[in-house]
Parts: sequence; structure tokens; C-alpha cells
Amino acid sequence: MRRRKLFNQTNKQTNKQVCYLSCSQDNVRNLPVHLAIKRNSDSLLEPLINNPQADLRLRNAKGFTPLHYAVRNKLPEAVKLILARDPKLCEIQKDDGYTPLHLAVVNNHIDIARQLLEHASASVNVAENGGKATPLHFATHLGYSEIIEMLVYHGADVNAKDKDADTALHVAVKRRRSSRREAVRSTSTFDKLREELRDTTLKTSGDTLLAYLIRHGSDVTIKNKHGLRPLDLLRDQDLRKFLMTLSGVAIEEDAQLDKPDKRTKAEEQRQKPAVKRAATPQRAAAPTKRPAQAAFGGIHYIERSELHLGDTVGRGGFGEVKKAVWRGTTVAVKILPTAGSQDSEVKKEISIHKQVRHPNIVPLMAVAHEVGQALVVMEFINGHDLYHVLFEKKCRERIPLTWELKMAISLDLLTALTYLHASKILHLDIKPSNVMVAYGSNRAYLCDLGLAHIKTRSAMSLSTSVRGPRGTMLYMAPEVAEHHGAGWACAANDIWSIACTFLELFVEERLWAGLDILGVMQKMLKPAAKPPILPKASPQIRKLLEPCFERDPQTRPSAETLLEQFRLLQQNPAEHGSRYVCHPHL
Repeated sequence: MRRRKLFNQTNKQTNKQVCYLSCSQDNVRNLPVHLAIKRNSDSLLEPLINNPQADLRLRNAKGFTPLHYAVRNKLPEAVKLILARDPKLCEIQKDDGYTPLHLAVVNNHIDIARQLLEHASASVNVAENGGKATPLHFATHLGYSEIIEMLVYHGADVNAKDKDADTALHVAVKRRRSSRREAVRSTSTFDKLREELRDTTLKTSGDTLLAYLIRHGSDVTIKNKHGLRPLDLLRDQDLRKFLMTLSGVAIEEDAQLDKPDKRTKAEEQRQKPAVKRAATPQRAAAPTKRPAQAAFGGIHYIERSELHLGDTVGRGGFGEVKKAVWRGTTVAVKILPTAGSQDSEVKKEISIHKQVRHPNIVPLMAVAHEVGQALVVMEFINGHDLYHVLFEKKCRERIPLTWELKMAISLDLLTALTYLHASKILHLDIKPSNVMVAYGSNRAYLCDLGLAHIKTRSAMSLSTSVRGPRGTMLYMAPEVAEHHGAGWACAANDIWSIACTFLELFVEERLWAGLDILGVMQKMLKPAAKPPILPKASPQIRKLLEPCFERDPQTRPSAETLLEQFRLLQQNPAEHGSRYVCHPHL
């Protein structure tokens, strides 16, 4: 009765009275905004949510904040209003550990999940209290393929473990075994993956989900608390062998496969000691039992004969890129000269990718060696590098650079760079030709991570110091060009380079037009070294990028700060110059 009275009273009040009542709670601790959400009262939602006195962090007796409640009741407009008031509300957990993203995933509210991820940067790897399951665990358990793709795109950890130490791949295999659950819904991404792999063992979307997770970094060697790896649970041995090959892990002759007969959970738990007994020293030592190639640091070290090279799809000053097929998968292979570098140095440099899993960084999959060359195997991105998109008419026609797309590309790259710097990793060779833009999705990818050292060494004599500057001169920070001792390599170097890339992107002119390398060096060594095209940028872009060109690296903004500034500009697009035309329909 008190709850109904509070809502009816709120419904009749003036704005002033609404502001006062919006802070009140009824006998089950519901705020008026909880009740407005429950009744989907549009006329009251906006004044109640936007009232500065209303504490939207308060929970009702069931632990729901207004945002939790709006997500559960599938009210995207209410979610939008609450996130506009305070995006950090998406991080609040209920008593059971559920965030609003957990609720959106469990209820398959795709549009709301997208709002939380894209407009509030909701954390994708928060685990609920009881089962320690992340949103990806829930989405995989329920077979919500669209949300699985969305979570992976936004950086979900595919190898996170729940209370049973199961990863998403464990959950996907267990789901496949259960006949009581609905089939996984296919998506265009799944269809494309099936077409690319062209393997008849992928009979269902559930099978394709396993391949999808492996392609996005699922580790098939992780054991759960029962000592079982994900693919140990598969009854289909042909599918298991195919997925093991796809993962690049050697197929063990002594691996214990599920038998076709029915098995109980207790039998699965007893599997752990059986695996240990089966791994006899004689089998482990037999050279014919395992392929010659092995993995180092998450990157596979393979034989050149495994690569079936095709047409050249790109060329640069340090080699060429060919389309190829490796283990049934279409890939891009960058062929780099390695003069001045030992194989061990190349391995060490490339193995940095073992720490990198990000939706806007091109995954490096493997490396092969020939005399004087490294063949670097990367995921194939069907698109073109940003340099050609900017300055080649044919590419411009296929990827028209609207203001919105330029902002989206900038955010993609800053998201990747923020991730790298937070992981204590430097790129040191950011430039438009190291940015791929995919056709169709227009997603931007940062590539060539960890390769700057190899490319620099190949251009130096063997007597040149290993500690020489990395990167490309036109996009190189002054302190790197000058090489002042050991302190030259820092995150601020990447900030200078990415700001140079953004200048070319927004102005659509070459950074140092009309100058040769010597002229660029002379300009950069001056106290106020700034690219000459900076004044041509729109006022908003110039305001964001100018601090990136400070002479003192310590005064440049961080990648995270720059990301936040670009996000604010995207959310509040001011007049950005007469030369740019907005396309609201994009």
C-alpha cells in the first residue's frame, strides 16, 4: 500500500516535489525511479533520473540499483538516461556479484548489452560471487552467440576460470554435450568462419562456437579442477583432432578421449589420475608421436613448408605481405629481412604477442625462418592499411572517410594503445601503414607490434648498436630520433606517433609534405618541433593533439587520457570545421 501511495504521490507532484520525493525509499527500499521503471512511466523517468539529489547507487531490498532494474526490465531508454547521468553506475554489483552487464547477458538483451559496453565501457571480466562466472561464461552456457561475439570484441578474457576452473571453452564443450539445451544460433561471423575453415567436422553452430573461441585465444591446454582440458570432454574424436590442429597444439597419442558410451560426472572426476598413468616416459620421448613444430610464448614456431603462399597483398620498405593458407586458415604473411638479428632475438621480439589479446590488435599467430628472413604469420584482415585509405583514390572510394568514421578509427586505435600501455608494452612504430581498416565493419586494427626492432636491425649494419632507435623517422618522436641514452623508450614515444597518425587522418595530407628525411630531422631537432599541418586540423582536433607534440615527453597526455578526450568529443560533437561533413545516418 505504501509503495502504491508513494508512486501515485510522485506521479501528481510538481518538478520541485518530484526532486524531493526522488530520494525517498518505500518499505522495500524502492526509490520512486524503481517504481517508474517497473511501470515503464516515461513521463516520470527523465525528471527522476536527472534529479541531482537522487542517489542512483541505492539498492532496493533485492539488491537492484535503478540501472540493474532497468536492464532486467529491458528498458533501453531508461538505461540510456542513467548511463548519461553517471556511466560508472554500470560497475556496481548486486549482493550476488551481478553487474548490469551480467543481467543483460543472462536475459539476452543484446541492445542493452551494447549500450553498457560501448557507451559506459562496462567491465567485461567481472565475476559474480557464487560461481565466479564472467558474462562470457553465462553467454556461452546459454548459447547467446551474438552476445558472445560482442563480449569477445570488447576484450573478454576467453581463458577466465569459474569456480570449477572451467574456461568458456570448457563451458561450450559441456553445452554441446547436453541434449536438453537449445541449439546455438548461427551468425554471419560463424558462417564466415565455417566457409573459411571448410571442414566438414563443423556440423553445427555449436561446433563452430568451439572453433570461434579457439581462433580468439582459448587455450586448449588449460585444465579444470577435475584435471580435464576442454577438448578432453569431446566425444567426437574427428572434431577434437580438427580443433587441436586449429589451436596449433600437438595432438598427444596418450590423451584420454571421452568414450561414446554414457559417462557419469564421477567418472569424469576420476579421469585425472588416468591421464597421469597413461603418459608413460616411452611415449613422451618417442619423436614420431609429435609434430616437429612447437609453440613458444603463445606464438607458434613453424616450418616454412607449412605455409602455402599466394598473391602479394602489400609491399613496404621492409618487405612484402602475402596472402597465404596455414593449417587450413587464410592468413597474412609478412616477409621481413632479418639481417643483423639472430633467430633467438627475433623469437624474443615476436613473443611479446603472448601478452596481447585485444580486438583492435591484429593477432600474430606464428613465425617461420629462412636464411636472412622471418615469415610472420598474422590473422588476415580483409581490408587495407590506413595509408592507402588516405592517399589512394581506389581505397578511398571503398572506405569513405567521414568525420564519424575518423572518430571511430581514432577510438579503436586509442583503445588498443591504452591496453598496450596498461600492460607495460610499447609499440614504437605507430603509423598509418601499420593500421588496417577492415572492409564492411570499418574496424581499425593496430599491427606490426613487436616488429619495429627487427625492421630497424635489418636496415642497420652489423656494427650498429642494438640500442639504436626503433620506428619510422617521419612519425618518430624527437627524443627517439636523438636517442638520448637509455631513457628514450617510453609510452610518450607512442603518443607522439599516434598523434602524427591522427593528424594525417583528420587533415588528409602527408605529415611532412615536401620535406626529405634530412629536412624532417632539421625540423624535429628544433625546440618547438610540431608537424606543419597541425594548424590545418579543426579546432577541436588541434586542441586534443597539440599537447601530444610537447618537446618534454613527460608533459604529453597518456593514452588513457587521450582516449577519454576523444570519447567526450564523440559524445558531444561540437562544430568541427566546415571542411568536414557529418553523416548522421552512419
